[in-house]
Amino acid sequence: MIEMKNVSKKYDNRYVVKNIKLTFPRCGLVSINGPSGCGKSTLLNLLSSLLPFEGEIIFDGLSYKKADKNELDNLRNKKIGFVFQDYKLFEFETVKNNILLSIDLSSTDSLPKKEKRVLDLLNLVGLREKENELVSNLSGGEKQRVAIARAIANSPKVLLADEPTGNLDSENTKTVMELLAKIADSSLVIMVSHDLEISKQYSDEIIKMSDGKIISHKYYSKNKHSEKLPLLRLKYNERKTVLPLKFLFHHTYNSIKRRKWRTLLITMSTSLGLIGIGLASTLKEIISTNLIKSYSSIIDSDKLIISNKTIKNERDVISSLSYEEVMEIKNENENITDIGVYYWNLNSMFPTENYLLLDIGGNKRTVGSFNAASVNEFALLPTYKGTIYPNKIDDLNDNEVVLSIPMLVINDLCYQLQISRTIESLSNYIENFGGVDLCFNFSNINWNYSVTIPLRLKGFILSSKSLIYHSNTLWNEYIFETAASLSTTTYISSTSPHPWDLKKVYYFVFSSNRDEFLRRHRFNMEDENLDFEILDKKYYPNLFSNVDTHQCNRLGAFKRKHKDNLSSYIGEYCKKASKSVKKIIYGSSEGYSIYDQSLMMGFAKSTYLGCDYESVSELSEEMSYIKYEDSVNLSIPNQIIEGHFSKSQLNGFIFEPNYQLITGREPINYQEILVSDTVCHRLNISNPINKTIYLSFPVKENLLPNGYISREFQLVELKIVGLTNSGKLSLSHDESWTLLFFQSMLGVSTFDLKIDNLALEVVEGSEEEVIDKINRAFPFLNVTAPLREAKNSINRICGYIETIMLIVSITSVIIASLILFLCNYLHVLEIKKDVGLVRCLGVNEKESRKFIYFHSFFMTSLSLISSIIELLLVSLVLSKVLAKSLYINSTFVFNPLSLLYMFLTSLGISLISSILLSRKTKKLDPLECLK
Repeated sequence: MIEMKNVSKKYDNRYVVKNIKLTFPRCGLVSINGPSGCGKSTLLNLLSSLLPFEGEIIFDGLSYKKADKNELDNLRNKKIGFVFQDYKLFEFETVKNNILLSIDLSSTDSLPKKEKRVLDLLNLVGLREKENELVSNLSGGEKQRVAIARAIANSPKVLLADEPTGNLDSENTKTVMELLAKIADSSLVIMVSHDLEISKQYSDEIIKMSDGKIISHKYYSKNKHSEKLPLLRLKYNERKTVLPLKFLFHHTYNSIKRRKWRTLLITMSTSLGLIGIGLASTLKEIISTNLIKSYSSIIDSDKLIISNKTIKNERDVISSLSYEEVMEIKNENENITDIGVYYWNLNSMFPTENYLLLDIGGNKRTVGSFNAASVNEFALLPTYKGTIYPNKIDDLNDNEVVLSIPMLVINDLCYQLQISRTIESLSNYIENFGGVDLCFNFSNINWNYSVTIPLRLKGFILSSKSLIYHSNTLWNEYIFETAASLSTTTYISSTSPHPWDLKKVYYFVFSSNRDEFLRRHRFNMEDENLDFEILDKKYYPNLFSNVDTHQCNRLGAFKRKHKDNLSSYIGEYCKKASKSVKKIIYGSSEGYSIYDQSLMMGFAKSTYLGCDYESVSELSEEMSYIKYEDSVNLSIPNQIIEGHFSKSQLNGFIFEPNYQLITGREPINYQEILVSDTVCHRLNISNPINKTIYLSFPVKENLLPNGYISREFQLVELKIVGLTNSGKLSLSHDESWTLLFFQSMLGVSTFDLKIDNLALEVVEGSEEEVIDKINRAFPFLNVTAPLREAKNSINRICGYIETIMLIVSITSVIIASLILFLCNYLHVLEIKKDVGLVRCLGVNEKESRKFIYFHSFFMTSLSLISSIIELLLVSLVLSKVLAKSLYINSTFVFNPLSLLYMFLTSLGISLISSILLSRKTKKLDPLECLK
């Protein structure tokens, strides 16, 4: 079956085997004996096809010289079995897995059949009970029997045994030799041994060698066993030998488990590089998503912001309308009942020492606390419905007045007139004498001015307030311009060259529909330069002290020359120019503000909303005078929500003009409001329709030098008339709300409600079309899609972060790759014996590299799994931290592409490391590895 023709082998010019001519039988036990170094082991290795040689070896017609590597590998796998002196087993695998490997390499049968074959082999060698025992726990004799079982697992034609009993005691030697002899009944067993007696006892042929030559070849007649080995026969494949993945997994797992600390070090160092790759993209996603979400909570993605391109650096020029202009407006509006005059700078011209005097024969005495301001805020007699003493008066001359005075002043007046101190006495005196002589004394020492204006008291009203009543709405014009001969100017915002010039403003007196008038003129393109100021208690502190702003019926009429601020008609034009514009929000500095640069939108000052009047009032009182630091950190009661441009991301309430009405009706005035279902839930309102809520807004706010903030709150009642569907805490009304609500309900000056910015809600995807139309119509405007620009800016910044992270990560990956390379190199050195063993079992060079590939892949897989877990935890923590710092609801953000990048990187590391080391395994000599 095997023929050796003139076979020689030399090392370093010395022949270890020389001119060997041998023919081996098909079966039997052939022993090769001789002293150490005689070449017997080399001869055995030559037969295994693992050594190059001179001459010719033919195995079943296959010439070793003519066969390629694959044919020789297949020969070892299918026809040759190996039994080594020191067993050469996989020490940290089970007995079963050691034997099963040999079967897996050669057989295509099912797993149950393969396992049955393993049990048959273990029964044969007497180790059935050791099936699942680790080889490292076996004795030497048991290991050798396992090695024999593995060697005959594929039913080889030739069993090569190199000193199989060299490390065994006599009892185990006998057991092993009897087993080999039994195998030799059906196969050829070629055994190298130094023990001639053992060879004589069991061998059929004994070949003696000396100095690389055969010196004798003897034949012996032994009793042959006729029975065959009780082994299940298997089908064997004809394909190339492939290392089983299950075995590779076990082998790698055991190798890693034995080196826990090294594995941990490699895993952590590699995972740091991988997590850097993942974080480079995920960190960008986390930051951009949270920032965009934060911005989205302030300005929606469908909003465009319009602002002026020029920076405002001049004050608006404000002047009053002329008499002819106000009369023209009055004649066009049936709700305007009359016009009047208000003098803007009167209080600074005539301080409080100017008094109304009682004139009795040239002897003058003060009457009450009337002064020049009292003339400016005189009351209209026709509007008074109470009792006038001595009689009701419908009309007065310009030099006649009716006074509203308290009883104390009446008593003093009676005392001066030397009559009884009663209402009746004073009434009778006025009736009998046709009135009481009075005079107003106006003086200003700064410009040597003084004038006395005679008046006649025609009646009086008993009241706690000191007021002057007259039937002529222009009566104060007569007093200051005709009687006092003071000059006037229509310029309100500028300083007059003459200090005695009164800044004169005409006002309208409304019977009804004041707010409708404001709305119509505010959004009328033709009236863009007109302003109408509600003259409330800021202007008439005595007359309107107990009158809410929405009840005040006087509107001052102004003209304004705009300086870089926007006009309301621009918004109206945008709606008409494009159907994509759904709603408009008008932003001002003192009402509802829009900051295009910071993307903030909301109430200009901290505004509070609640259902309980006392709670809202108490909070407003607490916030009226408070340290700035305390106001920032003040805890708002649960039953109150706050609105502020900086609080939109703190679950503060906002205004939404674009809404979906769930129930109720549209509001018809500014005392009515729509609220979102979210507001109802937050304020615990179960039946919102017709429910009263309270809104408190600081109409004045000053930061004092001592670090305190002084605020003056205006608290108004609002009636809920409808419920909207919104995920936000929002109030809703029509588009005029952000301007006219603050003016008509809260008393914010129209001059503080100039439009600084516009926010357009547009149909998603139509931004470019709307921007183009506005830019063509108004080239002086700057139109932006702030959230889109924010996204671009954020993505650009995050791109820089990603690049830096990638550079750091690539450096980490390179370091990790070097560490993994060193780890794999150590692994190669440590598994050299295993590589040599599988090569002896018929595994080719290419297949044996799988030890490296699998180990590298396993290590990088552990690192990948570790880095994925770390990345998920980091992403979760970063998402929560960013959400908390940005005051938005936490949302877990993770970029799935990060996993792909990490996987590809780990795969690259694994492949590069493996490919570099695969050359190392290629150069390994199987026999050298086994030494």
